[in-house]
Amino acid sequence: MTPPAGEGLVRRAFFLLMLLLAALAVLLGFWGQGGPGSGGNCLCVYYGPVDDSVLHWLSTCRTAVLAPTLPHHVLRVLHGAGVEVYGYVSLTTLGGWEPWARMVNDSMLVEPAGGPWGEAVVNPCSRGWRSVLHWAIEYLQQRGYDGVFLDNLDMVDHYLWMRGCVEELVRQVKAWSPGLRVVVNRGFTVLPHIADVIDGLLFEDFVTYYSPGKGYGVFSASELMWEKKVLNQTLELSERWGFQVFLLAYAPPGDTELLDRICREWRSWGHGLPLYVAPGTLQEPGVCNPCRS
Repeated sequence: MTPPAGEGLVRRAFFLLMLLLAALAVLLGFWGQGGPGSGGNCLCVYYGPVDDSVLHWLSTCRTAVLAPTLPHHVLRVLHGAGVEVYGYVSLTTLGGWEPWARMVNDSMLVEPAGGPWGEAVVNPCSRGWRSVLHWAIEYLQQRGYDGVFLDNLDMVDHYLWMRGCVEELVRQVKAWSPGLRVVVNRGFTVLPHIADVIDGLLFEDFVTYYSPGKGYGVFSASELMWEKKVLNQTLELSERWGFQVFLLAYAPPGDTELLDRICREWRSWGHGLPLYVAPGTLQEPGVCNPCRS
């Protein structure tokens, strides 16, 4: 039976309205995930002890990078609050505190423990180290972490021969656990070769930096120009491959002058990306998107 002409027009209008609402929902869903310019929630990075007050703060984060040593009850609370939790893993260094540190022997090391963070440099081309990393990824997955945060990819800028092995390791991590999300810290030299397999990138040291014993600092004008260039290149890859980009700046609590400088630069060339500002040791809670207020 053919409906009256007026009723048909109403149905068609209703159908078109539903299509428009569906398209809008898709767009909002995409930008809400923290894509370029989205202003989605920041990536909270915290390696300190977790008491009740810290747990409450972490529960307000959408995504958090935490130590791989969290008790089960902390993960349960965070998952209950809808927080996506990433466990820390360094691809090229060892601090000696990691659950897998006991599995590492001298044959896997390039340099013994030292430097400002007291870490040893590990050979990413070592078969033994690859086995350790495989164990570490399985460990995180079994404990209920949603993803892995891969640190110190920039070591390839100090040891050029590491480059191919670091790229291969990132791909291997994804292959070991396809369902595990992967966020990398910087690694701009290797990024073009791993952009298709990662889920996110943290742009650490946005505008400011922190060094143990030296404190906080702001990059020079030429260094900031380099950061702007690299961030633009990163966003081009992000748009092509779909990974998220987060920013991390360092400032001590209460330093409004340094925070104002970070915010001025963020408004100028930060592309509206989610920004986390934290104390240098990452042992205290930071602030999400402080420049939006």
